[in-house]
Amino acid sequence: MNAENKTENLTKGSQVAAPLDLLASDLANLEVRDTPDEAVLGSIPLPSSLSDDLAETGYSVCGTAAGKTWTSAVREEITSLHAKGLMQKSLNRLATSRAPVADGGSPGHTCEKPGVSELNLIQGGQVVAEEAMAASPVLRSWFHGTNDDCCGGGLTAMLAKLQDGAPWLALTHLDTLKIQFNEGVGGCFPLHRDTQDKTGRKLTAILYLGENWEATHGGELRLLPFPLAPVNVAPRAGQLVLFSSVATLHRVMPAKAAVPRCVVSLWFGSGGLPGGDLETPPTDVSGKLFPWRYPKWIDPDQAEQLAFLRLPKNADMLTKILYAEEMAESIEEAFGKSEGVQAALALHFEEAARTEAAVNKALLELLRETLPLTCPAESYQA
Repeated sequence: MNAENKTENLTKGSQVAAPLDLLASDLANLEVRDTPDEAVLGSIPLPSSLSDDLAETGYSVCGTAAGKTWTSAVREEITSLHAKGLMQKSLNRLATSRAPVADGGSPGHTCEKPGVSELNLIQGGQVVAEEAMAASPVLRSWFHGTNDDCCGGGLTAMLAKLQDGAPWLALTHLDTLKIQFNEGVGGCFPLHRDTQDKTGRKLTAILYLGENWEATHGGELRLLPFPLAPVNVAPRAGQLVLFSSVATLHRVMPAKAAVPRCVVSLWFGSGGLPGGDLETPPTDVSGKLFPWRYPKWIDPDQAEQLAFLRLPKNADMLTKILYAEEMAESIEEAFGKSEGVQAALALHFEEAARTEAAVNKALLELLRETLPLTCPAESYQA
């Protein structure tokens, strides 16, 4: 059965292919290089595998994207902004009812992530936190400065490297820059996607600034690049993680140690800025989904059969079912077990069950037996 037929029959009776015979593997060695201490984000070459990584898995990890001096300076700026009370608590609204508020439905439950403070410095390509930006000369220089101002780095250089490394993304601008300060034990983020909106966000970039991270500290970024195997990324200072804002499910694991942690999150978009004069290019130059092909360790014929799994509607339905338990776990870890959270979880499991009832049972059974797809260790080359 080809991918097209599977797509058409995802919610109907259909045959399914034979189980996939793939071996388990771990994320292999990152491309780690000697980095000058003063290196600014954007001055260091991105991984040579960037285009393949994003096209095949939807994510890429750069082990060293900025030097110790620069990351330390940005960390100090974020810590100072937090101490001055210029950052805000991180909030989420959880749905607790399918019915709209106008029809008598619940407005939802607003939750606070313990120990997590954040602030958008840039939104829609413009500075939106003037006082905080004025108090952050290093970040201000990175956003406004030229290559000479930023020792060959900065936003202009960063965007150019992304454009050169993965031109098919057609990135044109930085939409949002958010800073984050985490403290205490337990702070984390639930499983979610960074949804594409009218700004045309396509690529998420997370730069870690916390120093002396150890495995016992927790706080890893967990990526679930369905239907590939999950990957946990350590939040080491200077490490940059890039992934699809639209397709890549991810969460932040709970902090296990009361060690302050600072993060810079960036969202890059394609097309013109809101109210701008740039013409909007295609959603991506390749005209394909992002990620738009499977890794080379998957047989081409098999990859063709699996293409239907990455269609947005199918991926949304199947991840809602297959990751229902992890989603619930991540929500409780982030927000606790209050009455409002339990109401949200009840709705979550109700919707997962409703979705499962609509999906072909034989196909779902096969997927549960064979997913996630994991790379045979002997086929990986760093």
